Amino acid sequence: MKKISLALFWSALLLFGTGTIVQAEESKTSTSSQSELSLAHSEELKAKTDTNQVYAKVITRDTLQPEDFKNSIEDIYDLTVTTISFSENQHANTMTPGIYKIEVLFKTSTGKIYNSKLPYLVENDHPTIFIDNIHYDYKKKKISFKSSEKEADVYIKTNNKYYTCTTDNNGYFEGKYNPDTLPDSLQFIALDDLGNYSDEHVLFLSTDDKLKKLTIDPFIYQENNFQIQGIVSKNIDTQVELPSKKTTAILPGKDGAINFSYDKQPKTIDLSLKKDNTKRTLSFEPMTRNPKTLNELKKSHNPLTAVRENRTKRTIIVLAIILVVGTGLLLIRSYLSARRQN
Repeated sequence: MKKISLALFWSALLLFGTGTIVQAEESKTSTSSQSELSLAHSEELKAKTDTNQVYAKVITRDTLQPEDFKNSIEDIYDLTVTTISFSENQHANTMTPGIYKIEVLFKTSTGKIYNSKLPYLVENDHPTIFIDNIHYDYKKKKISFKSSEKEADVYIKTNNKYYTCTTDNNGYFEGKYNPDTLPDSLQFIALDDLGNYSDEHVLFLSTDDKLKKLTIDPFIYQENNFQIQGIVSKNIDTQVELPSKKTTAILPGKDGAINFSYDKQPKTIDLSLKKDNTKRTLSFEPMTRNPKTLNELKKSHNPLTAVRENRTKRTIIVLAIILVVGTGLLLIRSYLSARRQN
């Protein structure tokens, strides 16, 4: 019994010693990697903020890590980053939403060390902008919607192309949209530079009158919790296809409301709707609010012109013409009256 106890003691001691050595080695490796990065021996690399507004994104009060900048640096500068850290005494502010900057040190596969003050976005921990009354007029070829924040930029994605919409003072937008081929869906999202955003809203389109009725409207995708929400009409069977290619039925509530949550961010959202002998498939790739997508949105230069703006300009022109003509007639009348008196 004593021999067994002694053997167990030495085994435990050996395991403890080995673990301590491994832990020390790992710690030594991490420290030596950090010591490779020195501001004094680095070359400045200026941030391309004119074309890339943010290099990392974090939710309010979450921790921002140097690794959060790695993908953006590699994509934007075409570099391979091997080691990255914040400069000494640099701490990221994530307490309040907005865009901030922090100095980052990183070493590339070529052996060069760079320093750069890179912008990052601190997002609100929940959506604070709401988009309502999204509608497409098939006859007039117009898109309209209402945004709760008039200062926010509203973007529309369709067929991998982004359009920008500027709302009026009431947050309302109505604009012409008449593509050669009508897309299957329009994806809406609103953003501002203060870390506010909306959920993604999707409007499904079709030129078939039967399929128009077989839809989910409104339809919302919540990226924060990987959930879809919407309203379907009565007696419509709704199914969602999972990444595993399995399908599952979604049972609507009394008011037609549907809810479904994914385990993680889906690459595509695939739904099938069926009523009697009519079936419709709805499919789209949800937008991801990562730095790459956010920069693509900001770089998009495809504004949809608001119809109301055109009407306002035309009204001003017409009023100016009326004013000029009216003034001219008054001058002529005064001139004729003066001649008669003479």
